[in-house]
Amino acid sequence: MRRWCAMLLSLAVLPVARAADREVPPGVWRYDLTDGRLTPLGAGSAPAWCAAAQAVVYLRGGSSGGQPTLVQADGSHPRALLKVPAKPGWQALRPSADGSLLALLRVRYDRSDGQEFPTWPVELAVYRADGRVRLAPTVIGRWEFEQYADVGDLVGWSPRGHRLAVKPSRPDQQVPYVWDLDNDRRTKLTGTPNAQGEQIWRLGPRELVLQRLWQPTFSGDGQWLAFGAFNQGIVAVKLADPTQRRLVSTVAGPFGALPGGTDFVDAELHQRRLDGSSVRRWSWPGGQGALRMSACGEWLAFHGQALRDGTAELRDGLWLARPDGSTARAARYAGVADSIGLALSAPPVWLPGGDEVIFAVRSDAASG
Repeated sequence: MRRWCAMLLSLAVLPVARAADREVPPGVWRYDLTDGRLTPLGAGSAPAWCAAAQAVVYLRGGSSGGQPTLVQADGSHPRALLKVPAKPGWQALRPSADGSLLALLRVRYDRSDGQEFPTWPVELAVYRADGRVRLAPTVIGRWEFEQYADVGDLVGWSPRGHRLAVKPSRPDQQVPYVWDLDNDRRTKLTGTPNAQGEQIWRLGPRELVLQRLWQPTFSGDGQWLAFGAFNQGIVAVKLADPTQRRLVSTVAGPFGALPGGTDFVDAELHQRRLDGSSVRRWSWPGGQGALRMSACGEWLAFHGQALRDGTAELRDGLWLARPDGSTARAARYAGVADSIGLALSAPPVWLPGGDEVIFAVRSDAASG
C-alpha cells in the first residue's frame, strides 16, 4: 500500500485525459489510477468493498431496487449474496468497516391513499457477508418524496463495525440512536424533538435549531458522531457524553470523516476540526458530493461537476483531489448533472491497495 501511495503522490496531475473525455455507460466500474483503465463489474448500483469476502459487493438490478451481489475486483465470479431474492429489491447498501456486516435499506412504495404529501415505509436489514440474517427487515421510519438524495444516508457504521447509527425518518420520531450489535442495545443521542421534528441543541451561549438531521457519520476514532443538518451544516455529539456537542462546519451538503482522528471534510473540501477551524482545503472543480478518502490518506475521491467541453452542459464526473492543491479529473459519467447529481449512484469506493476506485453510473441517467 505504501508503494502505491508514494507512486501516486509523485504525480502532479494524473495521466487520465483520455479517460476524462469518455462518457461511461451505466453500471458498476473499477477505475485504475495508474493507467486510466476502466473495467466493468456489472449492471447495478451502490458498490462497496466487502473486506470479509475480499470482493466488491453491489446491488445488481435497476435503480428502483436490486439484489446484493458479490464479484471479484476484476469482474469475475459474480454470485448472489442472498439465497432468496428480496422483493422489492434493496436501494442502498452500506457495509461495516471490515465488511463482515452489510446494512441494506429500501423504501416500500405503496399506495399514497390520496395524500397531498405521501410518505412510504423505510426498511433496514443487516446481513452477514455469508448471507445469514443479522437483523430481519425492520421499519425505521417514513420516507417523504425527495427527502434525501440517498436512503442509505439514514445509517452509518462505526470504524470497528460493531455499532450502527440510525437516523429515523418519521417526523414524529427523529431522535437518532446508536445500535450496539454486541449487546443489542440501542441508545438515543439527544432529547425529544419539538413538534416540527427539529432538534434543539445548546452550544455554550448559542442555541441551534436543527432541521432534518441526516448522514450519521462516526469520526475516525469512533468517539464522535456527526450529522448533516440542512439548515446549519455539520454538527457532532460525543458518544461518551452526549452533552458535549460541536458545530463542525456551517457548510451544508455531503461530508466525510478522516481516518483515525476527529477531523471531518465538509462539502467545500475543507478539513475541519471539531471546533470548526479549517486545517486545509483541497482544490475542487465545482459542485461536488459523496467524498471518500483513500487508504493512504492523501487522495480524496468525490463526485464533481464541471461544464462539458465546448458546451454549457454541466456534467457529473469522478474527481481526485490532493492536499497540494492539484486536482485531476478521472472520468466522466453519462448524463447531465443537476444539483444532486442524478447521474451518480452512491459514493466512490477505494480498493485496499489505494490505486483503484469503484464507482457506479445510474441506469436511468439521461445521456447526451
